[in-house]
Amino acid sequence: MIKLVAMDIDGTLLDSNKNLSEENKKTVKEYEERGIKFTFSTGRIDNELEEVSSKMPYVKYGIMCNGAYVIDFENNKMLYSDLLDMSDVRYIYDTVKAMDMDMMFELQVDGVIYSERRCIEDTKRYNVYHIDEFIKKTRVPVENIGEYIASRDKPVAKVNIFFPTAEIRDEVVEKIKDINYDLSYSEGTNLEFNVKGTTKAKGLMALAEYLGISIEETMAIGDNLNDVDILKNAGVSVKSERLIAVQDWRKRNVTNYAYGVIKIFVQCKYVCGEFEKNIETTEIGFFGKDEIPENLAVEKCTREQVLMCFEAYENPKMPTSFD
Repeated sequence: MIKLVAMDIDGTLLDSNKNLSEENKKTVKEYEERGIKFTFSTGRIDNELEEVSSKMPYVKYGIMCNGAYVIDFENNKMLYSDLLDMSDVRYIYDTVKAMDMDMMFELQVDGVIYSERRCIEDTKRYNVYHIDEFIKKTRVPVENIGEYIASRDKPVAKVNIFFPTAEIRDEVVEKIKDINYDLSYSEGTNLEFNVKGTTKAKGLMALAEYLGISIEETMAIGDNLNDVDILKNAGVSVKSERLIAVQDWRKRNVTNYAYGVIKIFVQCKYVCGEFEKNIETTEIGFFGKDEIPENLAVEKCTREQVLMCFEAYENPKMPTSFD
């Protein structure tokens, strides 16, 4: 049984325009009320998450900055951290600067992001003008990022660099691919640096242990390079692709229960993970449209509902149905 779900933010919980749909909010809240815990799992830092978390106060945990730390929002408590020492930050800065590449170098720490003022004021230069307002709202400007790095002594969660183009970013990655830090990206022109071995997966494991949940009872949902490790380590990893239907259980399924349930059918892409036998499910399997088992538990899923899912898979333009 899944007890903890880790949700990526950009490109997963939010759409391509960084908007949070009412549908996503309601779905998460419904399952939270049924006892399933949710955590944000993101490359973002606290102030970048405020707009989303304020709309979803029932999500009480965050795996932040690609797993650099895990926070309990409700109790304002740090549950786990793996931070970059300033000697690491200086090494990263000097290494990339020596390539003579134009860059917007940022430090994610103290719940905010420190960035050079000239870069914040010219987001188009770094191909992030589509999130210009968001950047201006979440960055703390410094006049000279090199001088700020030289004077700072406290560790940071993550280093983020925006480059003018993805091609320049990829050129830098090729030159430093053996660097002793974890590299990832979540935007078209950015590159992120974390302590070697720091991943969302480690954050998920730390949170699961804190909550007394086994890793086999977790699910991770994500879509980008910084989600790979967490998808591999969760008990079940899927990428949601589309909502197929929202149905009334009492209307569609055979049941004698007094309470009602809304059934949500989602088309997902299997990423990785292995089935673990548990008290609710003893076996799983894959079957084709002409191989639907005869002995379905129709109180949970009928033949018609299975066929509906096959139809949706075969017809990408089939609209979502609602009871």
